[in-house]
Amino acid sequence: MTFSLNNSKIEEDNWKKEQEERVALYLINNFDLADGSDIEEIEVVDFEKNSMTGTWWITLCVNNKYNMDFSLTKSNNNLRTSHYSPIDFIDKTTIGTLTELPVKLKYIK
Repeated sequence: MTFSLNNSKIEEDNWKKEQEERVALYLINNFDLADGSDIEEIEVVDFEKNSMTGTWWITLCVNNKYNMDFSLTKSNNNLRTSHYSPIDFIDKTTIGTLTELPVKLKYIK
């Protein structure tokens, strides 16, 4: 029984790490900083599940200054931007096609 619980925890931790990378890559491919500066670092500052809805909420902090929230539905793998300031972020005119992060990602602890 203990092995099964530990295995579930490992699987969830691996899934979370994959989602942190996926969300950061989505941000890099779809948004620029409105002030024209480069995205140099992304930190995952929050990753939690709403037990009422089953939706996961992920908050990224860019360059230790700008936050963007995302919602993720695990059942259908649907990812949405939820909250961000258009003063901080702008949509890219051409969506990127990067498959690997070109910046440092700090995972949630």
